[in-house]
Amino acid sequence: MPPISSPPDDWDPATVTLLLPPPLSGSETETERIKIIKLHKWKYAAGDTGDKTERRATRAHEYARKRVWDIVMANRARVIDKDKQTDEQKVDIQKVDNWWAYRQSRIGTSRGSSMIPPPTKWRPELAGETRTEKWRYAAGPNNDGSAKKTQNHNDARKSIIRKFRLTEAKRKDPCDRTTEDLKVIAAEVTRKANKSKRDKARDMKRLKAQQDVCTKYLENHPELLVATDTPLTEEDAFDIALKLFDDKESEYGKKIFNVLGSKTLRQVLYDVNSSTSIYIGAGRGFGDESYRFLVHNGGRCTTVLTREDGTNFKSKDQDYKNLKLESVEVGHFSSWSDCTAVEAALQLILDDLEIGSQRLWLQSGIGRDQRQLRVRDAKRIEKLKADGEDGNLTFVCFITILRNVEVLSRYTDTVTGKDVVESIKAGSGTVCRVHQPKRPKPRSDPAQKAALEATRLKLGFNCIDINHKRKLDDFLSAESEDQESSECSMSEDEQGSAESENESDE
Repeated sequence: MPPISSPPDDWDPATVTLLLPPPLSGSETETERIKIIKLHKWKYAAGDTGDKTERRATRAHEYARKRVWDIVMANRARVIDKDKQTDEQKVDIQKVDNWWAYRQSRIGTSRGSSMIPPPTKWRPELAGETRTEKWRYAAGPNNDGSAKKTQNHNDARKSIIRKFRLTEAKRKDPCDRTTEDLKVIAAEVTRKANKSKRDKARDMKRLKAQQDVCTKYLENHPELLVATDTPLTEEDAFDIALKLFDDKESEYGKKIFNVLGSKTLRQVLYDVNSSTSIYIGAGRGFGDESYRFLVHNGGRCTTVLTREDGTNFKSKDQDYKNLKLESVEVGHFSSWSDCTAVEAALQLILDDLEIGSQRLWLQSGIGRDQRQLRVRDAKRIEKLKADGEDGNLTFVCFITILRNVEVLSRYTDTVTGKDVVESIKAGSGTVCRVHQPKRPKPRSDPAQKAALEATRLKLGFNCIDINHKRKLDDFLSAESEDQESSECSMSEDEQGSAESENESDE
């Protein structure tokens, strides 16, 4: 049985009537006697429980002690001005003044789990029963329209409250933050660290399971073992990507050169006044896949470009046709791992280009996959063979090109604090909203990073981030001006010294 907490300082023991006297030795002082009686009455806060069993009597005393604390906390909350009361203090008052409403507000979808009231600033456009209903089903339905479990809604409510408290704590000046604010911020740091560890372990487990499925499938179908040779290393993948920048002679190089209007990738992407933006992707086929701006962003798939109202483009709509997207293959591969290795290499090399004005993928380096075949590819092969068709799949790395790109508006990103593109006009005049990544930091392993640095050295200075290059040019020009001014001042000093020498000779 857990120890009993101390009673509040302002609690009156006279409210408890006991038939059972406290144990006394007779040698106590008056102060000690009062303290013993107070603790004794606090332990048996429900008073005389009649003929209840020991278990039911114990529970009655627990409820009585809890009720005392509820009243004390409500009285403390009432002292504070209503406009300055926190959500927790309002709940403390509701527990005492309107206990049934408080109980009803904490009943979950199954009338079993409890829920706490929403923050005051949550969904201010809703009111009454509508707001209560939205809060009760905070997690929303499943994708198929079915209802989620009670725990899902409970977790969603906790997440909303946690985010509100964190936002309020961070908005305060560091000097004005209370102990509770500091605890909230520290708890968020710990939560993110723990979540990162769990996510990493979960991803490793998922990837291992997928790899095991594909390995077992290839063992049962040795004729599909396309990668008996050593798969592409990071260096090999970056070498393939490197050749594409100035290539206009090979099969793929000619296609890129012609689609870009007799220009190479280097000329188009690293021209300061470039009006071309590209998307690098990989897929099982070279069809609609190459025209979908779908990438992994913060745990879900989202588009880079949408209409101004945030809705997705549809291929049959005129505004989508006016984008005039053009796509070209840059490599065909017999295994998924080789294809995504080249995709990731291209993305990482061009990672410094600006999202919206020059590139249309959101997060670089995430296309890299070690599997020769994906699970869905294996199922696709089985279906093709069952239909009597050739089961050999080819994986394609491609570049999709967007022309006549013009930046319309910019804003300061809340995640990175940088000035980023908000909307653009492209193609024949379609206006698009640009979505920035939620986790802008590139995801790559040490081998990729080493290969990337070696490739950037081979590409030369012109293939460094244009913004960095401009800053360096400004620095060098400023340095040269300082040097010229110093030389001028030196020449004047020399001239003055020469004149003084002449005067002394005379």
